[in-house]
Amino acid sequence: MNSAQEDHYGMYLKVDLYLVTNATGLAFNPAIATTRTSLNSLINLIAQADSTATRDITGFTLAKNQHREQLITEFKRIRSAMIGYLIANPDIKKKMIVDFENSEIDKFTDPELYMKTDQVLDLALPVKALLVPYGVTGAQVDALNALNELWPSMEPLGRLEEGVNKAARKDVSAYMEQTNALLKNVLDGYLKIVESNNPNLYDQYLTARMIDDSGGNSGTEGYEIQTTTIPPGGSVTFPVGPGPIDPNLQLYFRVVTIGGGVVICTTGMPASPCMGGYALASGTTFKDTASALGIDLMLPTIQVTNPGLAPVVVRGGIKINQ
Repeated sequence: MNSAQEDHYGMYLKVDLYLVTNATGLAFNPAIATTRTSLNSLINLIAQADSTATRDITGFTLAKNQHREQLITEFKRIRSAMIGYLIANPDIKKKMIVDFENSEIDKFTDPELYMKTDQVLDLALPVKALLVPYGVTGAQVDALNALNELWPSMEPLGRLEEGVNKAARKDVSAYMEQTNALLKNVLDGYLKIVESNNPNLYDQYLTARMIDDSGGNSGTEGYEIQTTTIPPGGSVTFPVGPGPIDPNLQLYFRVVTIGGGVVICTTGMPASPCMGGYALASGTTFKDTASALGIDLMLPTIQVTNPGLAPVVVRGGIKINQ
């Protein structure tokens, strides 16, 4: 979701929580409960689409990045062996083809890496049996060749996953349009009667319907996000992988309810509520590295505690397309 969509999504969650909390006071009209069911279904559809929009492309990106790292490692090994071979068996033109600095190789774009690896393999494959004195076996040359041959098959997969990503983003927008219409054309009308019968209850609804855009940089693009309702005094853990936690890990946390904040800390297992840590206020966003939380990163698990007397909805997760 982008920032504007995230702010709207926060409003949907607040309205849903309002309907649940005040179910008894709104029971005079059974259609309100039915509308809440529809609203909740749309909220879940938005969350699922947003999850697809971030995770699917990331799964490909992670696999591709791992492949690239492995290929670069083997490329450097074979290139070094070829330089040694071409010094012992001088060929200036061929040596120029493989004469790169490691820092240059790391900066190759994917197409450049594929092309340069192909060029080095053109030289190495015919003489692979002669490279042993230079630290490389024929099997390693063949392994690099196999890695490079995978590039063309990975690229179409990436385009396919990117298509899935774009389709999911369209789904997010479509479901949000349906949700806005449900609130404006149905629920707002049902709640109008409450305005005169129970002004306080109606004011609470208006507060829930407010779109909080004070969070600024609240968009979730590029993050794998989960939405959690934390009960009063309760705590939840957010998976970030095995500890200790990387201080450069990019994190996202946003309190989307009004009138309550949370405390973020790290914990061992079994977990215990945060007694201190990073305080995140209602309607605000943390979007930074783990080190910016100022908490103990040697413990393996990030935990969020609700110290208040009312439920708090938190969106949180990690950046996954780095």
